[in-house]
Amino acid sequence: MSIMSRDGGTTWSASSYLGHAGLTSFAATGDPRTPIAIKDLSARLRAFTIIAPASELTLTDELPIDGHATLQLKYL
Repeated sequence: MSIMSRDGGTTWSASSYLGHAGLTSFAATGDPRTPIAIKDLSARLRAFTIIAPASELTLTDELPIDGHATLQLKYL
């Protein structure tokens, strides 16, 4: 079960959010408010892309999209 904290890890609640607005961790099913240690993790990650408005693009040059993403790990 994935959980999230918006106060630096003081409190946690169930959430499927993964982003810059908070910390995301995983919890045991029986205790959904406490992060657990994980040795190996296999998870599905869904990314949503946003393209700048046409008024902010040249529209004459090609802009390659490389498909890379960065995840930051923080050990609590």
